[in-house]
Amino acid sequence: MNTKKALVRLLIVSSFMFFAMTLMAQPDPKLIQRMQELSAKLGKATEAEKPAIMEALKKNAEEMMKGASRQSDKSSPAAGKSDVSKTADFFYDTMTKRNDGHHFEETLEAMVEQLQEDTSSKDFLIPKEKLFFFRQVSTDLSLGMSDYRRALAVAQIGIDQCTRHMDKGEKDIATPGDNQIFFERIALKRAKSLALALSNRIEEAKAAADEVISDIWNSYSDPASTKMWNSVFSIGNVIFISQSILPVLEAAERVGGEEEAGNYRSWAETALATETFMIDTLSKNPECAAYKTTGNVRMLVQAKGEILLLSGNATEAIQILSTYPDEAKLDPGANPYLIFLYFLRAKALAKMGNDVEALQWLSKAEQTFLAAQKTNSTAFNMLKNFSRWWPSFFSGQIQEKSGHIDEAIKSYSVATGHLRDLYEKFKTASARREFSKESDKVYSRLIRLLLEKKQEKEALEKIEESQSKAVLDLFGDTLKKHRKQWPPALKEKSDEIRRELDKIDVESGSGSSSTRGGVTRGDPAAMEQRRSRRLKLISDFESVSQQAQLEIQKEIDKKHISGDMDSAMENAFQGRNYSAKTLIDDKNMLTLIYLIREDPCWVVVLGDGKLATVKLPADAAKIRSAVSKFRKALVGNRDDWKEAGKKVFDLLISPIKESLQGKERLLVIPDGNLWYVPFGAIVDEGGNPLVSKFRIGIAPGVGLAAKYMLPLEGQLEKETSHAIDIVANPDGSLPHAQKEGESIAELAKSRKTWKADLSVGDKAMKSSFVVESETKGKYQVLHLATHGVLEEANPLYSYLIFSGAGDAGRFEVKEITNLDLRHISLAVLSACNTAIGTVAGGNEVICLQTAFQEAGIPCTLASLWEVSDESTARLMSAFYGNLFDGKSPGESMTLAIRSMLSEHPNSWAPFQVYGLP
Repeated sequence: MNTKKALVRLLIVSSFMFFAMTLMAQPDPKLIQRMQELSAKLGKATEAEKPAIMEALKKNAEEMMKGASRQSDKSSPAAGKSDVSKTADFFYDTMTKRNDGHHFEETLEAMVEQLQEDTSSKDFLIPKEKLFFFRQVSTDLSLGMSDYRRALAVAQIGIDQCTRHMDKGEKDIATPGDNQIFFERIALKRAKSLALALSNRIEEAKAAADEVISDIWNSYSDPASTKMWNSVFSIGNVIFISQSILPVLEAAERVGGEEEAGNYRSWAETALATETFMIDTLSKNPECAAYKTTGNVRMLVQAKGEILLLSGNATEAIQILSTYPDEAKLDPGANPYLIFLYFLRAKALAKMGNDVEALQWLSKAEQTFLAAQKTNSTAFNMLKNFSRWWPSFFSGQIQEKSGHIDEAIKSYSVATGHLRDLYEKFKTASARREFSKESDKVYSRLIRLLLEKKQEKEALEKIEESQSKAVLDLFGDTLKKHRKQWPPALKEKSDEIRRELDKIDVESGSGSSSTRGGVTRGDPAAMEQRRSRRLKLISDFESVSQQAQLEIQKEIDKKHISGDMDSAMENAFQGRNYSAKTLIDDKNMLTLIYLIREDPCWVVVLGDGKLATVKLPADAAKIRSAVSKFRKALVGNRDDWKEAGKKVFDLLISPIKESLQGKERLLVIPDGNLWYVPFGAIVDEGGNPLVSKFRIGIAPGVGLAAKYMLPLEGQLEKETSHAIDIVANPDGSLPHAQKEGESIAELAKSRKTWKADLSVGDKAMKSSFVVESETKGKYQVLHLATHGVLEEANPLYSYLIFSGAGDAGRFEVKEITNLDLRHISLAVLSACNTAIGTVAGGNEVICLQTAFQEAGIPCTLASLWEVSDESTARLMSAFYGNLFDGKSPGESMTLAIRSMLSEHPNSWAPFQVYGLP
């Protein structure tokens, strides 16, 4: 083993020993002092002297571990020595690998698996020696993998476990008289606050931070707790206050800018005053003062600097940030957290108009990353996934603001390069979606600057990169793997959670409705209580689901499915192969790409061999407002819908109307709240809905349309024989839906090349539908005429209703995405709200419609609001009459809608074609 590798291994051992100290026992102070002396000596040693010092350090570390195990055995009489030794061995192994950057993600998953094993029994109680494990895993999942849902679930389990131990009167992990379980619970609440803040759930993050602050202060001010606040680790525990405050402030600024963050300034100042008072007081105790390390002080300095910036005191902020101890002496490779201070300094200097110096500090942050990359430390491996792109992005913002556009484009391009490298680290689409919420703004700024500079080809390439990333978010998990069954233990656990959800649904009552949306009746207070219980159970199920997906991932064939489109999306995202030219060369269809989430707003027009870009005259806020008013007029069945639709036409269509001349087919790639607009109902200057002139389809992105939809165009019409699977009125509350299903089946049977299978009422079971729909070659079309229920708090749990009570009758988005439906050409979701969900960071909507697309179906029909049972039946009857006559889905829907144009668009506008027009 060479000296460098030996040094790394030694540092790993030392790092583990620090965790062992906090986990299992207070080591002999003489051993701590000896380790510190040897570490200091090592820093000054020559190459020849280092081996002997490292050997001495290793022996010292081994003695500390033995002492930790002995004391842990004494303080945990319920646990056998073998259990404690096993725990120590596991932590040694995982911490060793964790601190070796090459194994960070691999080790994190091993730690998650250990949690899985520990929590697999119904009434599990984690040994107190392992409680720290939850904090570590939760924090790593948040910062290292952007997997906030799983991080939140892990933190909450840890909090509950600490509480259970405390309820039993247990206190000791370290030394008698200490209350390490109490402090571990505080640390876990801080991890919970971090996960919530990174998810932009600001008020919930603040509430979790308030719990941290309250727990610390109440304990500190309790005379009975004096002894535990004389520990060497006291200041390290107090610092959890600023560690909880900072993510909340950063989330507020991220979501609502400085004005929103300023709303939390007074709260943060009060909390930091409490922290400062406690640290100053504790520092008078020499034993406590010994733990007033630079790492702990950094958080306090950083928090104070952030608050001063929010107060508009940039000069004072820089002064505070300059008080960080021994900064000049610190090795940036071993202290990558310095980047946070560098970012704040750059931000403060930019506020003062000192752009040159601000860029210098950002350059210093970049150099810190490069230095840390060589060490490959755990800290670097967490931060690189969390913030590796920050220096370049912030540099681009400063350069753009100062008018140096070419330099800004270069900086933003560097940032997108980092994003491409980091993106491969995320194993699930849900984690990628969370990451996209922040990273998408890099592409947004770069694309707009390229458009301003008339670099249209380069802008389109970046648009395709960005949208391909979004498609990978949406489809990647489906197309990269074959469907697998959940592990039995996790299946049993999920079934238990679902049974609890069933009880809530039974308590809520089913109700009936003349629309195809669900209805919940009852006392408002009881409804809110049930809703709260349901959200908690959904969170629990989310955790189990993610554990199951990780288990499944181990067994997945790593080779891509031949001919699948995710490899094409990856190529586009990595800048290797762009497909927009296919849409540019198309002479039969015009593609409109809207960019309206921030100013300036643009529309990119592709078709007839041309690429045109048009800056829209209105700003983003005006467009959002007009779109919202138009939608409300349609949903509300109001008479002023034409006036509202005309305003949307003026803002979105009029600027490009010359390009529309002679065209009949429009493929729209929406952005932001345009996902909620029925484009066919927009009213032109002559007072006519666009659907009267154009066939309109919706697509999530350029690459998806060109590589996945266009090659399959006409596939349904080319089939020599066709079959449709119809599910109608499963719960008996939609009589028109049943008539609709029966009518469609009769229509199909009247055509020589079509046949239909119809399931109604009790026969419309989810289990049968799953088996039949996944049978390759059996059906080309799926038709679901049922209730669609939107779960606003978490659209991933929106569902379609089948026959049966509770889980047996609820077909959720997450379940649908686990189907393999690549052999199906069309899915018709004749229900309410099937195209409504959450506008996510990746330019898509998480909803029932996208669930079927994620399962592999290239074209779906879905609704944008609650629809009338009667009018939907008429629309669908007309649609299928056209489809069974050999027309495409896009043309069939267009003709069906045109037959109803004399009616208010509330009855025909909600259904859109999500695929080629």
